[in-house]
Formats: sequence, structure tokens, C-alpha cells
Amino acid sequence: MKLILMLMISLGLIFIPGLAPTNAFAQQEEEYYEEEEYEEDEYEYEYEDEEEEEDDYQWDAKPKQKKWAVGLQLGFNFNLSENSDFWGNSFSFFLGIEREITKNFYMGLNLGFINWTAEYDNDIDEYALRVYPLNITANYYFPSTPNFRPYAGIETGMNYVHYKHEDYEFLEDQTNRKTLVHKTIDDTKDFGFAPVLGMTMPWGAFDMNFNLKYYTIFRTKNVSFLAINGGLTYRF
Repeated sequence: MKLILMLMISLGLIFIPGLAPTNAFAQQEEEYYEEEEYEEDEYEYEYEDEEEEEDDYQWDAKPKQKKWAVGLQLGFNFNLSENSDFWGNSFSFFLGIEREITKNFYMGLNLGFINWTAEYDNDIDEYALRVYPLNITANYYFPSTPNFRPYAGIETGMNYVHYKHEDYEFLEDQTNRKTLVHKTIDDTKDFGFAPVLGMTMPWGAFDMNFNLKYYTIFRTKNVSFLAINGGLTYRF
């Protein structure tokens, strides 16, 4: 009799909803979903780690920005002053250095040398005008391709101007020799200003640099000239 009662109780536990076996099944289902959520979280963590590694690689692969540049330029100057028929054209060279201040904007210094010579009245009078500019430069490089970078800027500063006039006369010994009878030297410091348009192109370890400058030196008689310049720039 006791055995029959125990069997009936066991059968009741199996078929009555909400009792132990059903609870056990629900517990297994919850454990299954928890394992799936854990695996999804673990996958997300692995994905985030891969993104961080990729970002680190991109950061490491980024080339170091070159903020300094030093260059040398040679130029030919077309005299646009009132006395251009007297002084004519000239040659010049400039040595400059600049540094990046903000993205694409550079400031620096350059030192130059400009030389004019002239002869007048059958080689009796000789004139020389030498200019040594010391300028502050400011250039903006427009966003473009790496193989071509146009820029615009200004140069302004002081110019040490050396003016010399030598007056000769010929000797009377029929040798066509001449002797100096008078010399005038005038040294001044004058303000100068020049707008600049140019471009750079890579050439090996250097950049080829070409520009146009409209330079004005403010004197008693202003000196103005258009300079066509070309040279090399090294960035570091």
C-alpha cells in the first residue's frame, strides 16, 4: 500500500505544472541564455580590443610632422622704379628659415642680397646700389596634393642700403686710363615690404620652391622691383 502511494505521488510531481521538474527545465533555460549573453559580451570586448589595436597601429604609422624649413633661393629682379632706365635689372639671393605656427601657417626670417650697378657718361661715373634685406616672413600653404603646394604670404622688415657713386676722369697720357676724383657713399636703413605668391614641389629629400615677389623699399625715391625666384627647401 505504501509502495502504491509513493508511485502516485511521484507521478503527480511529474505531470502537475509548475512543480520541480518544470522548475529545473526553466533553470536550465536561464543558464543557457546567460551563457549566450556572456559569449556576446566576450565577443564585444574582443571587437573593442581589435579596434584599439587598429587605432594604435594607425597612430604609430602616422609620419612625424616636419615643422621647420630652411631654404636658399636665387632670383632675377625687374626694376619697376622711376629710374629703371638707369639702374636696370639685377640678381639676388635669399637664405631663409621658417617654422609651422598652426596647420599650414608658417612664420620665419630671411636674409638677402640684391645688387645693382650702372655706368654713365662714357664710363666716367660709376654707380652701385646694394641692398641687404632682413625680413620677417609669413606664409600660408593652401591644402592641396603632396606633389604641389601653392602658398601666399608677405615679407617685411629693414633693408640696409649701400649707395656708392664714383667719379673718374681720364688721364692725359693717351693710355685711356682713368683716375678717381670723387667718391660718394650713402648708407641708410629703409623699410621694405613684399607680397609673395609661390609653390613648392617635392624633389628627393628637398622641395623645389618657386615664387614671385613685388618688393618695395621706401626711400626718398622708392625702389620697386618684381623678383622671380627659385631654389631648394629642406624640411625637418
